[in-house]
Amino acid sequence: MERTPQPAPERWRLKPGEILWTLNVLALLAAAVWFRCRSLENIPGTNGDEAWYGVVTLQMLTEGRFQPQTPTGNPLNWFFFGPLVLLHVFFPPSIALLRSVAVASGLVALVANWLFCRWVFDRRTATISTVVLAVLPINIAYSRFAWDASQSLLATLPVVYFSLAAVRFHRRRGQFVVAAVLAQIAAILVHPTNVFTGVAILAALTTRLRRRDLQRLVPVSQLTRGAATAMIVAAVLLVSLTAYGMTASGVSRFLGRMGGAAELLRPQAVPHCAVLFPRLFTGGTVYRDVAGSQSWWEWPCAEGRAGWGGDAVLFWIVVIVAASFLWKSWKADRRMEDRVLISIWALALAAFLLLAGPSKMTPGWQRYAICLVAPTALLVARGTAVFVARLSPGRAGAALAIVSLAGWLLLADFDAHYFRFIERTGGRGHLTFRTADIEPKRAALQTILQHRHQDVAGGVAGDDATTWIVASQWWNYWPIRYLSMAENDVRVLTAEEAEAAAGHESVLRQGRMWRVEFSDSRELHQARAEWNGREVRQWQFEDYGTGKLLCVLHAVGDAE
Repeated sequence: MERTPQPAPERWRLKPGEILWTLNVLALLAAAVWFRCRSLENIPGTNGDEAWYGVVTLQMLTEGRFQPQTPTGNPLNWFFFGPLVLLHVFFPPSIALLRSVAVASGLVALVANWLFCRWVFDRRTATISTVVLAVLPINIAYSRFAWDASQSLLATLPVVYFSLAAVRFHRRRGQFVVAAVLAQIAAILVHPTNVFTGVAILAALTTRLRRRDLQRLVPVSQLTRGAATAMIVAAVLLVSLTAYGMTASGVSRFLGRMGGAAELLRPQAVPHCAVLFPRLFTGGTVYRDVAGSQSWWEWPCAEGRAGWGGDAVLFWIVVIVAASFLWKSWKADRRMEDRVLISIWALALAAFLLLAGPSKMTPGWQRYAICLVAPTALLVARGTAVFVARLSPGRAGAALAIVSLAGWLLLADFDAHYFRFIERTGGRGHLTFRTADIEPKRAALQTILQHRHQDVAGGVAGDDATTWIVASQWWNYWPIRYLSMAENDVRVLTAEEAEAAAGHESVLRQGRMWRVEFSDSRELHQARAEWNGREVRQWQFEDYGTGKLLCVLHAVGDAE
């Protein structure tokens, strides 16, 4: 029997515009990944918060000592600490090793967002949101810091997506709410300020509630729907705030630190917040804090001013337009998750401002506001995807081209005002972030290790004598202590610890004591005054901009 020939299966092919879009997305992601990985060892300069984690890690491995809390009283972030311990089993201490966990967390966050977003929404939304999260300056910068807050993006994404899934797939609502609650607990353990993402669970719980559902949660038949919903909201807020208060070493301490409502009563609070919030995303905040530079997007805002610029105007236009398209999507297509996403964003921002306040968005405090990144980026990406879906193919391609251009401009801005600015000036932000080809704290330690057995008074100290390194400031003490822990005969102390230690005068007379202080600092002048009358050698370490940054003093012995 002769078979009827079957038509060949149609091959899946991309259209030329789709090929260009795909290649452009891959190029953006590759550049964003490279920005997360390059010059980890020296840009920016390491700080005491990062090195503290390294010291605690090595103490656990070498001495069996365990530190359950951070210096601020928060519980130790095991999601960060655990991988650090494992890495230090196989590799020696280094700044790049410290930061590798943050790099990995930032990259995993992008993968997690793609998978979650494609599951809850669609491929286009997943692509746009992943690109947005990849190119945001705050995300790139915090993927390069060995801080527990560097995992906040990865920790908060599951909370948001499981909450949205509870609305989208309402037949399995209970399972997804439980998953969101577990994810929220993990997010708070990563960093307590991630408590504000808990409003996503609240939004999921109060959506699509029928009367009998409310009576199951609040078994009082006389309550109206609004009153029962308000009780659920209050309960969720109370549990979240209590959890935060417990992790921050007490509810009273928490309430004392959170003064957002009082801040909002000030006359300029709302306009100030309307500028600070956009700069969290456009890079203005992290550039000022780390590099001491100013973003292109802030034009025509004057250098060093916090006034309105193009970044704030453009940001709010994009957010408002995106929210409007999401609202239309809910009205037209009954996509309840689009409406809930607006609620999550608005509630998270409102809760943050009321409890933490605008001051926690300012340079130096921006890590507290990273919990707002995921809801905001997803709101903008989803609104863009809904808008593009309504356009003709030609106009959709033009809209996606604008999205790509914005991504490249953000990366170019980061390259200019983070990497190149620091490489040109050494940085003009906080002293601890200023740097050079060899990170200054590391360079100071190398110099001490190279010269420590030279010029010892009377040849008293041999090669096995302990070298004392004294550093007064947190920003120098912890990095030098961490990097020197591979040396068994080096002891790093604060000025107070050295003064109280037994054998202080003997070590000083033998020429085995070194001081590392910031140049022209009060601590440096005090050290020189204390060693007045002794023979002192000095080394100066400059940043990229040839500015004096660190000074190493060595008391060779008593002056003759």
